Amino acid sequence: MTLLPTTLRSVFIGVDVATGSTRAGLFNEDGKLLGSASSPIQIWKDGDCVEINEKDSRDMEASGWDDGFWEEIGLGDLVDGHHAKIGRSVAFPGHALGSGLTLNDAMELGLMAGTPVGTALIDAHASVVGIMESVPASDSESIAMVPEYWLTGGGQSSTGSLLDHIIENHVASPHLANRAASRRISIFDLLNETLELMKQDEGSPFIAALTNDIHILPDFHGNRSLIADPKSKGMISGLTLGTSEKQLALLYLATVQGIAYGTHHIVEHCNANGHKKFKTGIFFIRPLMILGGHAC
Repeated sequence: MTLLPTTLRSVFIGVDVATGSTRAGLFNEDGKLLGSASSPIQIWKDGDCVEINEKDSRDMEASGWDDGFWEEIGLGDLVDGHHAKIGRSVAFPGHALGSGLTLNDAMELGLMAGTPVGTALIDAHASVVGIMESVPASDSESIAMVPEYWLTGGGQSSTGSLLDHIIENHVASPHLANRAASRRISIFDLLNETLELMKQDEGSPFIAALTNDIHILPDFHGNRSLIADPKSKGMISGLTLGTSEKQLALLYLATVQGIAYGTHHIVEHCNANGHKKFKTGIFFIRPLMILGGHAC
């Protein structure tokens, strides 16, 4: 007879559906990563982008997959075998699946068998749920995912990973990380302090002007919006032989600016093409709320 562990512990499972892969992490109450796994996502691009008019999830739950859509975008093979490749069931986000964790999975995770497991949300949709309470009532009608409204996705690829890449691959990074740890602050806090001191020392009118001679195109992992080119590459213009912490701070700032300009490009394009509010004409994207890793 197989018994469950007698000592139970609280753990948290996080799932991220990103550009090139889906990743899952298991964390304890202190935020320590206990284990992780990932699975690649196939990327297709043939000519112009395909705009997807997503059906309401509640309708999909009742009717299943839209076979005509898969055929239209050249993925008709996903319909074969009664959708054997992608699964036959479509569930509304948050709905309980099956009978919860199986006995084997529960033992592996240190949880109880039958622990509820709900249908997940992808990162962009989950972010909307996270800000629902932060949006003024007057703006609530324009929130994505509200019935009868559109959700416009304008993603940028691996921006958090890009910041880590720029910082961690610089020769000054280890020393900077040690200094930050000794003060119990993040390396980003220390970089921001460095930039503030540089602004004062150089008499710069504002921090953004420090990177007048260095620019970064942040497409190190392809471009999702608006170019939609997974083969796009990043670029750094204005490099010198400098290896100081100040030089790293400038690279960090230029990366943040490159990401911000990418966001501006997306918003500018949406506004220029007249986002239509259901039944009430045109509206423009106004407030921006930052969520996820960049909000920390």
